[in-house]
Amino acid sequence: MNKIKILFFYFFCIQIAVNAQDYPQGYFRSPLDIPIFLSGNFGEIRSNHFHAGLDMKTESVEGKNIYAVADGYVSRIKIGQGGYGKALYVTHPNGYTSVYAHLQSYEGEIGEYVLKAQYKKESYEIELFPGKNALLITKGDVIALSGNSGGSGGPHLHFELRETDTETPVNPLLFGFDIKDDIKPTIKKIGIYPVPGKGSANGSDNPKLIELSGGNGVYKLGTLKMSGQIAMGLEVLDKLNGSSNRCGVYSIEL
Repeated sequence: MNKIKILFFYFFCIQIAVNAQDYPQGYFRSPLDIPIFLSGNFGEIRSNHFHAGLDMKTESVEGKNIYAVADGYVSRIKIGQGGYGKALYVTHPNGYTSVYAHLQSYEGEIGEYVLKAQYKKESYEIELFPGKNALLITKGDVIALSGNSGGSGGPHLHFELRETDTETPVNPLLFGFDIKDDIKPTIKKIGIYPVPGKGSANGSDNPKLIELSGGNGVYKLGTLKMSGQIAMGLEVLDKLNGSSNRCGVYSIEL
């Protein structure tokens, strides 16, 4: 869950940061029984959205056991040809709901419940909202098998934690999951965007993309004279230990 801090002259400071201690530590177990390596992380930019969870690798195969991360009950089941494919939602008593997507199948009573509903509706695609006492879950129960269903580009588990009341996704890494990450993010370019008529950079209000030199957390750029109202952006990627995938950064301070 790497963060980047850039000090740029005296311009302004924007901080987007959350204290992990504000969230229960150790309450949730891992949804997998293999080491967690990520192919995608929370908040990274996708083609048409920000990624709302963690994409956990399943050793390039389907059929890995998916475990309930805490006690609760199945509150929603949705099966579609695209999107999350086979997805399962488990609501927990601490105010959060865990989401498991791109599944291959549902296990035990959950699988029987889904199959019965599909036959009744005579449809593969289905959305169900079991009552609080219909499908009770204990932490560590095998609730599904990992898969590649829906709009998935390869076998993996898409995992989310949401605030139950608002359905707002929260970064799962704030809850203390054991994922090693001591690799610094890589900054490729900085974008300078003067507000037309109100700002300038090197005497112009045209946008500029500037290559940075350096690495391993220390970067430099050439002389840049700015005035007025300026917006900025970064082209940045982050890698985690044990994975070659390019992920996004969690927060940026300028």
